[in-house]
Amino acid sequence: MPARQIVTRLKATVGVTTLVSNRIYPILARESKTSPLPYITYQRISTNVINGSTGESDVSFIRYQVNSVGATQLSAATVALTVRAAFKGWSSTAGTPVVDMSHHIDEVDLPSDLLEGQDKAIFVVAQDYLLQVKNT
Repeated sequence: MPARQIVTRLKATVGVTTLVSNRIYPILARESKTSPLPYITYQRISTNVINGSTGESDVSFIRYQVNSVGATQLSAATVALTVRAAFKGWSSTAGTPVVDMSHHIDEVDLPSDLLEGQDKAIFVVAQDYLLQVKNT
């Protein structure tokens, strides 16, 4: 799965690291519950393997959700903007699978949630990306 390439891409993007440093977590990472804001979480939503007349091909479409989390709606939206810029036109031949292309397919503001043990809310902008990948 291209999760490693996604994290590498985000950490290589100056705009992203300026805002979140290295606070990029898998969606269920315990650290994200107590991490300083803003931060990013990510998760794989679905994988669709392309089938041909001879069976499964080595090409898949994998949908990832990337959440930009902030103390205000503006900070979450600002992080989301830098994430979108990081993935615009992105492909990666480094590692396996090869990411042939990335498409930003959806974006939504999620309802705010209270921080664990606090009365402060967090704000989330969720973005879906469709990656075409090839297992080599």
